[in-house]
Amino acid sequence: MLLASLPSLAAAAGPLVLEEKAKINVPDASYVISQSVAIDGDWLIAAWAKQLPEQNYALDTAAWLYRRQSNGNWQLVRRLVQHVGAPSSLQPMVVALQGSVAVVLKDHTSWIFERSGESWNPVTSPIQSNGYDVEVNGGTIVVTAGDQCESISNSYRKGSGGAWQLVRSTEPDLGGCERTINGDVDVSGS
Repeated sequence: MLLASLPSLAAAAGPLVLEEKAKINVPDASYVISQSVAIDGDWLIAAWAKQLPEQNYALDTAAWLYRRQSNGNWQLVRRLVQHVGAPSSLQPMVVALQGSVAVVLKDHTSWIFERSGESWNPVTSPIQSNGYDVEVNGGTIVVTAGDQCESISNSYRKGSGGAWQLVRSTEPDLGGCERTINGDVDVSGS
């Protein structure tokens, strides 16, 4: 997986050129299918997958946590999650990261991690999602939800007791079933 820097569009007088700044290498070379990446400051989460021929080509997907070092290189911290799904489940693992919150989705499974100092710790996840997209910003987690013809999103924030809880769910769009893939979400601030 390559990370590139983008020069300011206002400063670009000619074609935009991407320059490689760092390489993120998967810690297990058998994971060859790039899934998603999220970066916030000096933290990065990258997800890769591999097919398991011995299990009828089930998809083994994992997300790894990295930390940027003072020399600019990304150092592996640890594997955050691993998920083995049915061969029919080719949906990618998606990741989101901001501040002290990281979220990983795979199919209908979710994981939330919170950073305390240098450690990322798993916390209970109430997230109900179809696994297509997740975004984190300003202490809010937003995910796609619904199945088949429903296009809805769920928003989560920490409650007064410190646990994550559903705070809003959009109404489903039942205007027809022309699309079967639920799109993406975004959030800015709270």
